Amino acid sequence: MKYFIGAAGFCLITVCSLCFSIYLYWILQNAVRKGREVPGWMYRIGHAIIGRGGDFYEDITDHSALRELNLFLLGLAAANLLFFLYMRLYKGLNANAALYSCLKAEFFLILSVRMLWTAVKIGIEIVLCFGKKAGRTLRNYASGNAVFGMIFMSGFFLFLSLMLSGVPERAPEFRIEKSRIVIGSTRASELLRAGFRFYEEREESEENEESGERGAEDEIRKPEDRHFYYDGELAELRCGGNSYGTVCLTPPWGKSAKLKDCVISFYRISSEKPRFSEITVCGRELSDLRWEEIRERPLSDIFSLSPANYREDKWEGNCKLQLQTEPYMLWKRYTIELRFHEDGTAAECSLRAQHTLWE
Repeated sequence: MKYFIGAAGFCLITVCSLCFSIYLYWILQNAVRKGREVPGWMYRIGHAIIGRGGDFYEDITDHSALRELNLFLLGLAAANLLFFLYMRLYKGLNANAALYSCLKAEFFLILSVRMLWTAVKIGIEIVLCFGKKAGRTLRNYASGNAVFGMIFMSGFFLFLSLMLSGVPERAPEFRIEKSRIVIGSTRASELLRAGFRFYEEREESEENEESGERGAEDEIRKPEDRHFYYDGELAELRCGGNSYGTVCLTPPWGKSAKLKDCVISFYRISSEKPRFSEITVCGRELSDLRWEEIRERPLSDIFSLSPANYREDKWEGNCKLQLQTEPYMLWKRYTIELRFHEDGTAAECSLRAQHTLWE
């Protein structure tokens, strides 16, 4: 829980910083429009946010201060657009991934545009000093610097927030008969209402099918020596006497919960199960997948996903698609893993959701 609160706190600071930046810009714009000065506390912010050099900022509010800030914002928008097009067209990322790259690089884009604008101002100063307009200099406005400083801080907090928690991704889903199961969200109670039953995962359980059944009111506890991937108890999923693979029942809050309240955080099925051909993952039938297709096409395209933050790994006969690669302190991480037979047909599929609240 403490990691979740920490990540949520960083995101809240980012939002508050951005809102305060917008508020300062509104104050400056309103003051210029009415021919007034901005409040003294805004000047103090402008003087406080300076580099290693001296404080050359003046307490002035006029059209030039607003014009200079607008030029900076226009340059920042252009930098974001160029970076987005570079990631989208040259790097070949999907639109969501390109946008995420822009957000993650926002702090450095702000810094780069500011440095470029400072260099331009120095160049103009040199031209004015040696030109016909000697004696005329460009002013440094504390009012405009207050807005820039908060934009700079917002970019920094945004960078930290994305490094800590990433962004939410669409959860992968699988279908069994007419039931749609969203990994990390679907509760066991939904499957019970659909006619599914949960059985203790053990060998030779088919000999006495009823002995290992888990009831809706049974207590599910998180094991103390749990496997890193499993935040609950594994159970076999059955319906109408047929086995549909293995799921992990995870208490959403605390160390234990009733079975009906648990979340399905993991699912695995192998081609040895008779019902393997009926399972679809993100709209793709598992029995139709071939290693040749996996090897040649991106996994995100195969499963019709457009994730912003993801990683694909492929090695001989195996592949893995990870959605939300940053620490899963705030947003869930999802993983799709596939294993193939030597003839190229699918041998096993597993889906997993991870979240710090479950650990």
